[in-house]
Amino acid sequence: MSSQRSTLISILTILGSTAGLLLVRSLIFGLLRRVTHRTDTQLDDLLVAGFRIPSLFLVGVIATYIGIRLVDLPASWFDYATKGMHLSIIFTITIGLANVSDRMLAYFLKRAELPISVTSLLVAVVKAIVYIIGVLIMLNYLGFSIAPIITALGVGGLAMALALQDTLSNLFAGVNIMAEQTIRVGDFIRLETGQEGYVEDISWRTTRIRMLPNNMVIVPNNKL
Repeated sequence: MSSQRSTLISILTILGSTAGLLLVRSLIFGLLRRVTHRTDTQLDDLLVAGFRIPSLFLVGVIATYIGIRLVDLPASWFDYATKGMHLSIIFTITIGLANVSDRMLAYFLKRAELPISVTSLLVAVVKAIVYIIGVLIMLNYLGFSIAPIITALGVGGLAMALALQDTLSNLFAGVNIMAEQTIRVGDFIRLETGQEGYVEDISWRTTRIRMLPNNMVIVPNNKL
């Protein structure tokens, strides 16, 4: 009976803690919104917006942890619950930082008037780096040695770079072309071969040029 009672108290505590934490979260973000709206920069707004959704997950984790502490469980279970909460905090911060980096990088790249394709690629790369760092921090917290993992990632990245050398060369050339906008869709260009035509499409790897006789020529970006 006491076990059932403690379980019921734990459930009610989780529900009550969730409601209370949601109220506190709402008050905090409401205050932050009012403060950030008064500033001239949009960066603080992006920072607050990046953590708004991840904070909901953190509310649930903290409320569950508070409720579990009231249940009569073995001490080892409490250790697991504590580790789970710490991992959840790291996970929440990682998601929040990924969201913030996404929004801020997109903001700066948009102001630089870069093409959307370039912006999306750079944002994806930065978010991937943030996620990888977050995963490594969680593995390190769990006691795993991350040095071999970092070494393996470095060796694997080098091997992949060598295997995809031509592809990566075209990719970076495409990013450079689109970022500097030295050549744009609709431009009339002449190749070293003497062929002339209009640029019809610039992708990550190749550029399509429609020649005057109306035939299509596909040129690798690193050659262009």
